[in-house]
Amino acid sequence: MSLVLLASALGIMPTTALAETRSVNLMVPTMDCGMCPITVRKALENLDGVEQAKVDFGDKTAWVIFDDDKVSVERLMEATKDAGYPSEVIEARKNNDSKEHSNVNKGNES
Repeated sequence: MSLVLLASALGIMPTTALAETRSVNLMVPTMDCGMCPITVRKALENLDGVEQAKVDFGDKTAWVIFDDDKVSVERLMEATKDAGYPSEVIEARKNNDSKEHSNVNKGNES
């Protein structure tokens, strides 16, 4: 117990417990073909800190769950832009505020 307190006081304890999972819904209006959602999803999933990315071609949206200690919303948007698909934030939430978004894909990603 005293080692834990000492390590904590010295700042050498892992800080993973402080990391917060967030989610963001991005509008990606320039997706216009079946390959676009795949390209957007891969661009997002390649970022360190992205836990899950679901892209809906019909709604032209991308739902991303990510660790905000590793990647920012701005970096997510930069990744879609770098892939050729500029995006903008529709909605952002902290994990404890997140709604269930298991149906974001709705089978529309090719």
